[in-house]
Amino acid sequence: MLRFRLGSIPVQVHASFLLMGVMLGFRDLNDPLRFLSWNLIVFASILVHELGHAVAFRRFGHTPRIELYALGGLTYGTPGTDTTPGRELIIALAGPLAGFVVGGLAWALYTAAGASVPPFGDQLLRDILWVNVGWGLLNLLPLYPLDGGQALSAGLRALAPVRGERAALMISIAVAIGAAWVAISARWLWPGFIAGWSGVISFQNLQRALERGDDGVHDPIISKAYGLLRAGRLAEARSAGEAVLAQALNPLVRKDVLQLLAWTYLGEERAPEAWRMLEQLPAGQTSDPELRGKILLRVPGREKEAIQPLSHVFGLSPNAALGSDLTAALIHGEDLEGAAALVLGPTGGKLGDDSHAEIERALFFAGKHAQSLEVSALRFERYKQSSAAYNAACAACRLNQPEVALQWIERAFSAGYTDVEHLKKDEDLALIHGNPKLAGLLNR
Repeated sequence: MLRFRLGSIPVQVHASFLLMGVMLGFRDLNDPLRFLSWNLIVFASILVHELGHAVAFRRFGHTPRIELYALGGLTYGTPGTDTTPGRELIIALAGPLAGFVVGGLAWALYTAAGASVPPFGDQLLRDILWVNVGWGLLNLLPLYPLDGGQALSAGLRALAPVRGERAALMISIAVAIGAAWVAISARWLWPGFIAGWSGVISFQNLQRALERGDDGVHDPIISKAYGLLRAGRLAEARSAGEAVLAQALNPLVRKDVLQLLAWTYLGEERAPEAWRMLEQLPAGQTSDPELRGKILLRVPGREKEAIQPLSHVFGLSPNAALGSDLTAALIHGEDLEGAAALVLGPTGGKLGDDSHAEIERALFFAGKHAQSLEVSALRFERYKQSSAAYNAACAACRLNQPEVALQWIERAFSAGYTDVEHLKKDEDLALIHGNPKLAGLLNR
């Protein structure tokens, strides 16, 4: 993954984006100069397109960021910043407009150069015009989530917030079906794929809009509130959520708002209030398991109930933050066997050093020294922490394995352990305190 900045705008380029350029220019692999120029034009042109969106975002008070990926690019605004349908329309059109400007400049320079343009220049111009103007025009088709579909949606929502969005999605589905039929008939595989992909997304969004009914008018407010939540502006997020909750009747909308409020209370370390929000979910609606697990972990006496939802989420997306919560739930729930199995299992490496240390410590003080030694050894292998080697030595002493303990003490020193005075007094190492090998290690 490539990361850089254009001024104050961060840009992230995924490997899939570079692969897309290679695939689209595959037929020119036998001509290295042509192949290289094509990929550079694709990269620069799509970046300019996204910069058009980014400049418009900045004009309306956002701090934008750009991501380039397999299907093109996305420019994100600042979560929680107001964006009216009128502004969304301008932002959507700014990208294609930037491409048209580049295409126009290329055409003007080509015309001004006249006969002095080398033969290769004709091909360069055609590629520049195709990527900036041709793709730009295709991008303006009313297909969601392409720019044309987003512009149509913004325009219709300015007239009728709920019905406008539905109408835009219906138009997008109809256009997608027609465009896919034309593309397949002409054997244009890439445009056909884009049309089909757009039709599926439009259908899914239309289905969601119909399920949410007229209360879908609150969705932009909910989206903004979640942006405020991510930005750490908890009181503002809660205020927006409470206003929607007082009006919304649709169970799906109420579920979203209640979970939003639960997240804000959780962020303020008010777990009991967060749990009360989940208890108000409409019949038949289930809460986000990560949210439920995080709340239960922080409600006194209910920590054990957090194990199941957190285990489920960690299994789907293992990471150190979730691992820390799951570790705490297992230890608070006195499921040390489960904690040991977690760190020793296939996703144990995703837990992070802190979770390894917590499990290591809990096993040791529970008298499960064999498992503690196993976890300490694995922690040292994964993170090379001197404390892991030291703790492995303590566990080995408790298991009456002095030679193993001495080996771990030597590893601890090699990894940077320096607290010799503590080592000399530590009762967990009493088995080797008088051992000549330990004296030799200390002298060395």
